Parts: sequence; C-alpha cells; structure tokens
Amino acid sequence: MKSGFLLVVILSLSTVCAQTDSTKFGILPALGYSSDLGIVGGGVLNRFHYSEGYRPYKAMQMASVIVTTRGFFALNLLHERTSIRSIRSQYLVVANRTMESTWFGMGPDAPFVSDDYNADVNYFESLNLGFMYRGRLPIYKTGYPGAQLDALFIGQIGFDNPLNENLGRAFWQDRPEGVDGGWTIGVGIGLQWENRDEEVAPIRGNKALVEAKFLPKLLPDSYGAFLLNAEASQYVPIRVGHLFVLAGRLGLQHASGDVPYWLMPFLGSDLNVRGLALNRFRGDGAIWYNSEIRTWVYENRKEAIRFGLHVFRDGGGVTIGHDYAEIPKSMVHTWGVGFAFSLFTPDFMVRGDYGVSQEMSRFYMGIGYTF
Repeated sequence: MKSGFLLVVILSLSTVCAQTDSTKFGILPALGYSSDLGIVGGGVLNRFHYSEGYRPYKAMQMASVIVTTRGFFALNLLHERTSIRSIRSQYLVVANRTMESTWFGMGPDAPFVSDDYNADVNYFESLNLGFMYRGRLPIYKTGYPGAQLDALFIGQIGFDNPLNENLGRAFWQDRPEGVDGGWTIGVGIGLQWENRDEEVAPIRGNKALVEAKFLPKLLPDSYGAFLLNAEASQYVPIRVGHLFVLAGRLGLQHASGDVPYWLMPFLGSDLNVRGLALNRFRGDGAIWYNSEIRTWVYENRKEAIRFGLHVFRDGGGVTIGHDYAEIPKSMVHTWGVGFAFSLFTPDFMVRGDYGVSQEMSRFYMGIGYTF
C-alpha cells in the first residue's frame, strides 16, 4: 500500500485599493512525504483581484512549484480573467517531469499485482509540457448567481515523452500508442450550464458541460484524435439539525483515432475515482460517478474561515471498443473521508481526501472540491 501526507500552511495578505476594489494574496507552502514521491517540498502563490461588477472575481493568478526527492518536478501557472460582457478566459501552462507515471495495461481487466506495484514495475519516467486556453462566452444569463449557459472555446498544445527505456517495466513491455512521445495540438468547442449558488463550495444547484476536442495530425510526430468529455453535477442541501450538502456527479470520456496513452480515458486520481492507483484503468471510453455528503463544522464568515468534513463513494469503469453497455458489469467502487478548509478568502480552499479501494488506499491534497 502506497500513500502519503502533505502538510500545508496558508498565509494570506489583503491589500485594499479602493472601497469597491481589493486584492488578496495567499501563500501556501507545502511540505510532506509520499512513498510514491519521497519528500515533497514546494508551494502555491495565488492572487485574487476583486472589483465591483465582476463575479466571482475580476482576475486570478496562481503559481505552484513542487519538487520531490524521487525526481518529480511540477510547475503550473494559471491566469484567469473575468469580463462583465465578454469571454471569461483562462490560460494554463504546465511542465512536469516525473519518475512515477503509471501503466497497468488497457481495459477493465488490466491486472494489479501488489508485489509488482511495490517493486515499481508499473512505473515509468516521463516529461510533459503544455499550454491550454479555455474561454467561456455567456449566451444566456439570468443574473448572479442565477443560471448561465456558456459557449466554450478551447485551444491546447502539448509535448509528452517517456524517458529512459527499461524493459523490466510494464509500460516498455506493452509499448502502447505514444511510447515514442510526440505532440498533441488541438482545438475544441462545447457548452457549459451553470446554476450553482457559488463555484467553490456550492450548497444548491447544478452544473453540466459537454466539450469536444479535435486534434489534427499537423506534425510528423503528432497525433490525430477526437476527444469527448461530458459531466453533470447536482447539489442538494439537507438540514437535519445541521446543514448537510448532498453532492453527486456523473462523467463520461470518449476517445477515438490515433490516441496516445496520455490522452486515453482513465480512472484513478483525485479527479474521478479516488482510492485507486493513479491511472489504474485506461480504455477507449470511461464512465464514472462521485457522491459526497459535505458539511461545515466551523464557520467564521467575518474572517472567511471555515473547516468542513465529507464522506464519499466513487465508482466507474472503462471499455475497449466503445461498448459502454458493458461497463456496469466491470465497475469498481471506492469509498473515503475528507476535510476542507479556507482562510481569509472563500475563493481559495484546500481539500484533503482519503480514498480506499480493494487494492489500496490513497491520500490526496488539492485546491477546491473534486467537483
């Protein structure tokens, strides 16, 4: 069993520029240990610019750097800007170098052998560089925080490359599509429905999105593929002496064409099914669900300080050949508990999840709820 912990401390600074214009800074040093990564060090710096007429903020910037003693390095730069009448734009730059990318094979029957996993047979080294633009243009809106329908515009370019061939590792034995590395260049369109009372920690409402990405083969070492992603979430408040929130999400991923391994639909991360090894199942398509019961144990609205707990159950399955009707027969299910807290601004929240499956348990630290 491989798991770990992450210790974090938040320092938040607020600079008021005018009565209706303010800026908040947050610093999140990170120190911890994971048997996957070794000793972890790094930090997150974020900046929120609030101004009258802009929701939930006028602009947000976030930079994070993580390094570990087992050769993992991650740099993420995020900039998001909200406009009153036009596109809400998000720009993301990522650079990752990892020694613990995982490969178990394709399909719902991909084997898990504990001795092999603990001996790093399922690991390989890889490099990832990428840039993504995501724009949201309102085409229907009833007010804030009312219902809103957005058109989505996506552009991305990325380079992935496995490193240091090792025939003792499962990845190099199977040699899946993309084993030689290459570029992925694409554009996408979609629709997003938003009807939640707030984005960071919704109590009621729903959200849904569907997006399609087209990756033409523009370079000799690039890949041509079609990717489809769809999600729907629902949030229901229930008061039984204390306020609880029932949160649920259903998701689907589909890929066809010349699809490299890093773009294949997958299960196993804090983004979908928690408690599984990272990228535990891969296929041509995937369906998953998340269900949570959340509550805030302590809240200080004046200082924007709150601490909450949640329990969850996740599940999902993958398919080879897009036979989605067969997925229910091979679905895996996990369960877990978690916590969440925010300090000084409700728009920056840290979450921790501990998920358990039949094969292992996993601990995750992240920013914001999983969904």
